[in-house]
Amino acid sequence: MIFATPWGLLALLAIPGIVAIHLFRRRFPVRPVAGLFLWQVVRQTPVRSAAGFRIIAGKEKIGALNLFSDRVGGISERSADQAILLAAFASVAVSALHSKEEARTLAAGLESNREIGKAIGLLMAFHKISDDAAFDLLRKASQDMNIKLAEVAREVVAHHNAGRSTPRIG
Repeated sequence: MIFATPWGLLALLAIPGIVAIHLFRRRFPVRPVAGLFLWQVVRQTPVRSAAGFRIIAGKEKIGALNLFSDRVGGISERSADQAILLAAFASVAVSALHSKEEARTLAAGLESNREIGKAIGLLMAFHKISDDAAFDLLRKASQDMNIKLAEVAREVVAHHNAGRSTPRIG
């Protein structure tokens, strides 16, 4: 999707925030906060108004955007709307970063799985053993040398690619 101006993209990104404002207002109408410790907050701090907004990535609550004011009623409806929008954008940004990191992790896992498969094949051919026995050789070498299995597999494949015979493992 191509946008003629950055404002078109910004308008599209604002949609989750607008929906969040609407849903937030329906679920949590503006009303005074009451609590047992409220008198302590009033007595010990300059805080006279407060509002908190969750920041969520996926289904996890990962943080909050908290607003405080030194005036009673100091957090206006407009301020709350802006905070809701900011928290929604933060949630979208964190979710995007989380998804990108997850994609990198999956790609690295796929690559190491490929290397492990190659190493198993080489060990099967060299030692004339089953795939389970070849995997057990890799696993044991990994444990004995205290090196990740994928790294042992990379070494086996690299050793083979360097033109030498497959190293004897086990």
